Amino acid sequence: MHQLHAQIRISPRYGGIGNLTRPFLVCNDTGSNVLTLFSSDLQALQFNMVLHIGAMRGVVQVTTANGPAFQHSMVIDMQILTSAFVPLTPWFEERAIVKPDSPGDVRLSGKAMRDYLFFATSPGNAHLYVAQKKAGIIRDLPA
Repeated sequence: MHQLHAQIRISPRYGGIGNLTRPFLVCNDTGSNVLTLFSSDLQALQFNMVLHIGAMRGVVQVTTANGPAFQHSMVIDMQILTSAFVPLTPWFEERAIVKPDSPGDVRLSGKAMRDYLFFATSPGNAHLYVAQKKAGIIRDLPA
């Protein structure tokens, strides 16, 4: 599975500190419609249930490979970065589920980033191509 550099923050509109961010790698999963967050992410962002209650969206049922599971959900600001940590997108709101930290768990992408970027792979090629415009994808794909 391909990974992208990203960063998150608690939205200032929900009481977050705009420059307090958490960078990480996220797996580009076209089958995932919510971002996976871990408890340690919220700790790093100094999440406080009282101060940031507006970001919470309750408990939702998600479908996993092991069957249905119930997870806490919230909205978070996210930004996709280049491998040199330069912003590739503006900050955008992403729906997320919050899971306890567990060794080996992967962080799956949500779907909101697909409103800002084009993604492609080519047969026999292990690379993920990402561009802000469709022409950028076409130009970069191997012949």
